Amino acid sequence: MKKAIDKPIASGKEGANGTSVETGFRIEALRIKLLQVPLERPYRASSGVCKTRRTGGVEMRCGGVTGYGEAAPFDEPFYSGDTVSSILALYRDIYLPRLLGKDFRSLEEFHLELGRGVRDNPIARAGLETAAWDLVSALQKKSLVTLMSHVLR
Repeated sequence: MKKAIDKPIASGKEGANGTSVETGFRIEALRIKLLQVPLERPYRASSGVCKTRRTGGVEMRCGGVTGYGEAAPFDEPFYSGDTVSSILALYRDIYLPRLLGKDFRSLEEFHLELGRGVRDNPIARAGLETAAWDLVSALQKKSLVTLMSHVLR
């Protein structure tokens, strides 16, 4: 199996005094990385051959716990308006400064914050939301299935 190559794009840390809200979470650190994942088999299409896939990796930390997410748009906007370059810029310029050090009472509040003043960008949001769900799941020591079942009821 080939190893993915990653390149840090943006990261930040909140001060050591930051603590988690009891029923929620605080984003103490947020790291965004450009991952270049080699494909097991090249993808061939009329437009050419693709041997690697670029994607945006998200690491979100709170209380010594890390949640992981991924935003995997294409390089060109033929499927969605999100591209690898656009999500990385959105993370670096908008979401990193907005989210770092912020307390959230719930995942719903986090979701609403992602949409505040930012239209569309579903793939970029998905990378952050999956990291937040993973983080809260680990903080509460519950599986994602258990966590989601409470939301879906």
